[in-house]
Amino acid sequence: PDLQTLAQSYALRTPGSISHRKAFKNYCDLAVQSIRHDLSHTLPHPSHKAKFENLFFRLGVAADTGAMPDFSDAGARSGYALEFFCRARSLADLWMDVWNREYVFPEW
Repeated sequence: PDLQTLAQSYALRTPGSISHRKAFKNYCDLAVQSIRHDLSHTLPHPSHKAKFENLFFRLGVAADTGAMPDFSDAGARSGYALEFFCRARSLADLWMDVWNREYVFPEW
């Protein structure tokens, strides 16, 4: 089924239930795959795996040295965009934790 049909069927589940959480995770996984697929076909430059992996490594080194890596390679940037576009999903997962009756948020 398409994502809209899937969302409508999942909306009937009780918020906070295990079934609701599993449905949400499945929906998110499929939505991210769909977005990534469409994004891969609309980026101005194709992704270059080896160049992206090098950029990703250099970003790790930058955390230690404080020197930002070179983002000038279009294929590396496209790979970066495809790999990290879905960071907002972490916020969605946090929202789901609010519905999870078993999750206890730490008091800071």
